[in-house]
Amino acid sequence: MSETGGKVFDGFRRNEMAFRISRDTALVFGLAEPTPAEKAARNAAAAAWRDYHGRRRQADRDMVAALAGLGDRTVDAVLDLHAPTAGEYPTCNGDDYSGPEADPPDWPCATVLAVARVHGVPTREDVKR
Repeated sequence: MSETGGKVFDGFRRNEMAFRISRDTALVFGLAEPTPAEKAARNAAAAAWRDYHGRRRQADRDMVAALAGLGDRTVDAVLDLHAPTAGEYPTCNGDDYSGPEADPPDWPCATVLAVARVHGVPTREDVKR
């Protein structure tokens, strides 16, 4: 009882709950130590992901070089307008977006990809896993 005569809330002891979680969930949240086989599988999956996304980034660079090499003034204007921002995960500077929670699209945006498709230039979408 408190000084005012009311009960003191002791929610941590009164409302205990327990749930079962899978081993995968426990591993994700660091509640269990991975076995050597699980570590090897995770490392292999991470290496495959890095390789795939590295090839996609290279495909982006190759696409821009191929489009810039066309010498088409319209393509050059699109590339200038839809230029990527700096950083590891660039966004498009040229797309219009609005609203209080609007985010710019990832680069290359749909406009740049459409121009590449029209000219038959391979894009990141052509990279196989």
